[in-house]
Formats: sequence, C-alpha cells, structure tokens
Amino acid sequence: MKKTSKIIIGIIVLAVVFWGGVKLLGTKDEKTKEPIKIGAILPLTGPASFVGEGMSYAIQIAAEEINRQGGIGGREIQLILENSMSEGKTAVSAIQKLINVDKIDLLIGGSTYEMMAISPIAEQNKIPIITPCSSKPMVTENNNYVFRLMASDSIQANWAANVSYNFLKKKKVAVIYTNDEWGVGFLNEFKNKFTSLGGAIVQEESFNKGDRDLKIQLIKIKNINPEMVLFLGVEAETILGFKQMKELNINMPVLGGASWSNLTIWKELKEIGDGSLYVKARPISNDEFNKKYESKSGSSQVPVCALEAYDTLYVFKEAIVNSDTFDKEKIMNELYKVKIKGVSGDINFNSTGDRFPIQMSLFKVENSKSEEILTQ
Repeated sequence: MKKTSKIIIGIIVLAVVFWGGVKLLGTKDEKTKEPIKIGAILPLTGPASFVGEGMSYAIQIAAEEINRQGGIGGREIQLILENSMSEGKTAVSAIQKLINVDKIDLLIGGSTYEMMAISPIAEQNKIPIITPCSSKPMVTENNNYVFRLMASDSIQANWAANVSYNFLKKKKVAVIYTNDEWGVGFLNEFKNKFTSLGGAIVQEESFNKGDRDLKIQLIKIKNINPEMVLFLGVEAETILGFKQMKELNINMPVLGGASWSNLTIWKELKEIGDGSLYVKARPISNDEFNKKYESKSGSSQVPVCALEAYDTLYVFKEAIVNSDTFDKEKIMNELYKVKIKGVSGDINFNSTGDRFPIQMSLFKVENSKSEEILTQ
C-alpha cells in the first residue's frame, strides 16, 4: 500500500474515532442536562388532604431552593405530583404512571394510605422512596429501598401506652378508631404495650372514613365507663366525635395521635376540645421554614409532616452527592449513611430504613392551642 493511501486511511480512522467520541460525549452531556425526575404520591384530596397539601407545599419549596442553587450535580429537580385521593388503589395507578410513563428517578410517598400499596412496587422496581408521613411499621420492613422520616406506629403507640399507664395513671381505656391501615395499626401497637404494662382495653369501636354519625359507638363507650378514651381519627371524624361526645355528656380524658397537631381541629371545636391530649414526635421550632411555608401556601399554620416533607429532598440530595452518581442502587446504599440536620431535626436511618432516634412528646389542648407537657 502506498504511503499516501496509508495517510488517507489513517485520517479517516481518526475522523471516525473523533466524531464517535464527540457523539458519545454529546449523549452524556445531554443526559447530564436532563432533570432529576422525582415523583410524589400524596393525599391531596380525601380525609388526609390537610396533610397532603402541606407536604406538597413543603416539597415544592425545597425543590425550588435546590434548583436556584444549581440543582444536584448540575441537574434540576422536576417534581411530578400525583393525588392518591387517600386511597391505595389510586396510589397504585399513580406509581405505575410515574414508573412507566414519566420514568421517575426517585419517589416520595405520603401517608400510610399510599405507602402500604406502593412500597412493594417501588421495591420491586428498585426505586428509592422516602415517606415523610407514613407510620405503619411494616412499610419499611424487608424493603431495602424504602425509608421513613416520621415516627412509626410502634414508637408513637408505645409512647402513648406508657404515657397513659405511667403518667396519666389510667388502667382502663376504651378505643374508638378509624378502620384503616393507620387506625388498626396504631390500635394493635397500643394494645400490646398497654396490656403488657398491666392496663386493660375495655372496649374497641371502629368507624369508617367519611362516617357522619359516631353516636352508637360513643354510647357503648359511655356505658362501659372507662377511665380514658383513645380516639384515633383525622380532622373530620375527630371534630364530629367531640361534638357528639358533648351531646351525649361524655366527660372523660381523651387521647389522640399526631394528626391532632392540626390546629384547625381545635379552632373548630373551641372550648369543646379543651383538656384533650395527643402524642407526636417532639416538634422542632423553625421560624425560617415557617416564613417560607406561609409565603408559599398563604397559611401561617404548618401542618404535621410538612417539615419532614421539606427535608426529604435534602436527604435525597445528600445521598446523590455522596454517591457521586445517579445510579439508583448506589443512592439507596448512601441513604443508609445519611447524617444531616434538617428542619425537622437530626436525620439518620437505621438498618430498616427508619429514622432514629426520635423523641416523643405529650401535648395538651387549651383555648384552641396545644402545649407540650411531657417529653420522652
């Protein structure tokens, strides 16, 4: 082969390699510029909507902040919000859309209504998911890709049982509860702990979401005459129950869960709610976040789980930065190593994906406001 021919062939080969390399680099650059798609399945309507709306605003605040700072690894966050309507079936349809159509990278799951339905699907598809507001213990059990920022029912209910028996000195408790994953789960955890301490559950009465009359259940409880009532309900049923207890002249201590930190309940009930008690994780005062939330939502009341929802995106950011990749498995592994101080407090995860440690508190309602009266 002549020397001139060899030179020409060499130039052609170099050109092919060069343009091939440019093509590959271009593809990588284009990929780098694509947004990080984070889906969020939240109860924006239905009985848990007051929680879902708060989480939605908080997540948007965090995403906007991170994007203003340049995103994560040069990629902006694209939030894709889906409404579960507080129903598991709707949540399943939402996650299937997010995975198959939107091609999400990461996922946020709202309350127990959603998480019991979608966590197995996220696990199967190896998509890291964090829930700011699901308390059902089994949500994280045997799921490597599922993480929780809220205190689980086992923590909340055990604290409620300890408070009832050892601090409030109540030995006979009746329970009225929402017949759903959260209500049943909390009841079972409370009952196991309370009876192990020597207490007795003297009556169990359930109701369904949306019920407009609880008098039959309340009359049965009144006739048993317990020392205290554990009332596991969200906003609408709680307001209804207290008003009907007043009508029935039921006067005894009433204890609730974290959903009662929603001050809308007590503003509606006014003096009817005075003296009521509830348990939840000890709150963190964060004036800066409160101002951001009010500016975004128009409300000065920061609902339960909003702080945790805000922190969710910063937890994801920390895991992505530490993993130095957008690989889902590596991000999942880094989530177990996360150690940050969020607006909701210090954040670490144990081997099951649950946040630790969590400090619980007891609150008392007076004049439509709540006051912390006991800390774990």
